[in-house]
Formats: sequence, C-alpha cells, structure tokens
Amino acid sequence: MDPRTFLGPLEDIGNSAKDYADNRLDQLKLKTTKRLSASLAVLFAWVIIVMVVLVAFSFLALALGAWLGEVLGSQVFGMLIISGIFLVIALVLFLLRKRIFVNGLVRAFIGLFFEKDEKIK
Repeated sequence: MDPRTFLGPLEDIGNSAKDYADNRLDQLKLKTTKRLSASLAVLFAWVIIVMVVLVAFSFLALALGAWLGEVLGSQVFGMLIISGIFLVIALVLFLLRKRIFVNGLVRAFIGLFFEKDEKIK
C-alpha cells in the first residue's frame, strides 16, 4: 500500500482546516475594522456637535452676562451670576456623571460592537 494514498485525505483535511482558520481570521479582521470605523465616526460626529454647542453656549453666556450687567448696573455682577449658574450646572453634572455619561456611553459602544451579526448562509 502506498503511504501517499493513505496520507492524501489527511493532507486535504489539514489544508481545509488551515483555509477555514484563515477565512475566520479575515472575517474577524473585517468585523473589527467595520465596528471600529463606525465607532470612530460616531465619536468624531459627537465631538464636532459638542464643540459647536459649547461655542454657542459661550456666546449665549456672554450675552446673558452683559444683559444682566446692564440690568444690575455692574458688568462684574452679571458675569459672576452667570459663572455661578455654570458652576451649579457643572456640580450637578459631576454628581450625575455615572448615570448620565458612563452608562450611556457603555450602552452605545456595546450596541456598536455587539450588534447582531447577519447569519452567513
């Protein structure tokens, strides 16, 4: 009996297993790239939105401070009142940071990374 005849099917199985492992690795790389790029796109969009909102709130705060300064007769008091309001808002956000930011971000990233995969048919 020729050993090549006997070992041929084993080599085929080995080659098929290697091809399967390579294909699964490629699939994992593609899924990771897709999810990472989607996450970065969402993150980039939120950074831009937050920056625009911060600029708008800055101008709004300056205008409100100037208006309060005219009403109170002192620009300093108007700006101090607006600063105090922002400090109170910052304190509230700090105290609620886990509930508002951390849990929401964790859920958002879990949704992006662990979305239900389409079944391969």
